[in-house]
Amino acid sequence: LFIILYLAVPYVLEKWPSFSHSFIFKPKNTSGDKHEYYTCFEQHRLSHKSTRNFYVETADSGDKLGVWHILPYESARAADGYEPCEDLFEHELHNNTPIFIYFHGNTKTRSVSWRIDKYKLLSSLGYNVITFDYRGYGDSSGKMTGELDCVQDSMAILQYVYDHCNSSPVFFWGHSLGTAVVGSLIRHITDAWEMSSSNCLPFPSGIILDAPFTALSQVIIGQKSMWPYRVVPPMRKKMVSITRNLRMEFNTQENLTGCPVPLLILHAKDDPLVPYHLGEKLAKSLESTTDVTFVPFAAERGYRHNFIHTAPEIPDLIRNFVRSSLKKQLFEHI
Repeated sequence: LFIILYLAVPYVLEKWPSFSHSFIFKPKNTSGDKHEYYTCFEQHRLSHKSTRNFYVETADSGDKLGVWHILPYESARAADGYEPCEDLFEHELHNNTPIFIYFHGNTKTRSVSWRIDKYKLLSSLGYNVITFDYRGYGDSSGKMTGELDCVQDSMAILQYVYDHCNSSPVFFWGHSLGTAVVGSLIRHITDAWEMSSSNCLPFPSGIILDAPFTALSQVIIGQKSMWPYRVVPPMRKKMVSITRNLRMEFNTQENLTGCPVPLLILHAKDDPLVPYHLGEKLAKSLESTTDVTFVPFAAERGYRHNFIHTAPEIPDLIRNFVRSSLKKQLFEHI
């Protein structure tokens, strides 16, 4: 029975793609899918004077993606005497202050408490924060069906930012599956430039990858319950082919090879969801073609999968990464 069960898993995943999608993408829409939930900022420990909720339409499907723009802390304080308006927020995007676009992982929405802590951290460091929900997540319409959907959603958000940011530098922060979304987005941008496409978007100034992996198939077979797929080569190859056939490869190792912007990779050794060795392997595989900094966090510090941002050295790590990335970018244009 045990053997039959493991042999049946690949068949089920291929035969019923919708099951595979729900296995990977877990939006968990309950009360959190209402517009009012995302505009009542105080219940999310945010201020209505420093946070804006709005929607961006995707080019491929016309789905509307729920977005938050959180102002830098000092800008929010300076505007405290004014009622917030769309013009104020859009003006902040083109005043040369760095903008961080945050790509969350495969579960829940942009309103999760520890994700909000990351936004507040970036805001306190003086950066604009743009965070959004993929289609089918939170108050975003549509349904997620694969890797390309993530890319299309990310392109829509990036297009909005570049339409409003003037020359302000843009950075990406991806977490967990969001790191793979970033990798897929970079591959899409790279391919567009190589084909001399008329609608090429600029690369970001730098990328932070928080708990990344090499490819989605490696995360799946890395789970304790999936050990047969690690030790039996045909089963391992089958899982790789399934993610490819379902358009959910998320091969970050391949997508970021030759990435033209600096990468800061963060991974905790006690991460129970994305094995630490995958983040380490990703960093080592990219170091010959890309500017990579890998920062490990000891298991005894207890940051696990979601809480590296609480490490006391993180603010300085981010500041230094932003500063060095912008300096490298400046030298490239001299």
